[in-house]
Amino acid sequence: MMKKYILIILCIAPLAMIAQKQKIVTKASNNNTYVKGSKVYGEMQVTTTVNGTTIKITFGTSLKEMCEDKGLLMEIETISATRFRNLTDALNTLSAMGWEVEMSYFTETRTGGYNTFIFSKKGAPLNVANVTNAKGAPAKVAKGKK
Repeated sequence: MMKKYILIILCIAPLAMIAQKQKIVTKASNNNTYVKGSKVYGEMQVTTTVNGTTIKITFGTSLKEMCEDKGLLMEIETISATRFRNLTDALNTLSAMGWEVEMSYFTETRTGGYNTFIFSKKGAPLNVANVTNAKGAPAKVAKGKK
């Protein structure tokens, strides 16, 4: 009898362990939808030529609409405006500010290529109600469980 209970527990335990964690979506009093535990992502393209290294950092077009954390927005503006001399300086600066590299890849072009680094930082809740599509209309955003 005890073996049956152990067998049932061993069969149910893996199912419980593979359940995915859901992001928490809440409605504020102003009827805006916020996603808690969101990450803010950025992209850094590094091109090295005979003339030197060019580093371009972007955070997308809708982040300013979604993020209401003024400190994080100021940090993003500072990073975007900084001219880094090399990749090491850029990565050390991002790391010191709490950003983590998620992945990197190389894109080959006719004239050589460039490296792209995707980095992230856990940020304040993002207001997904403010997101607009390329035409300026409100974007349709899938809502998670409450």
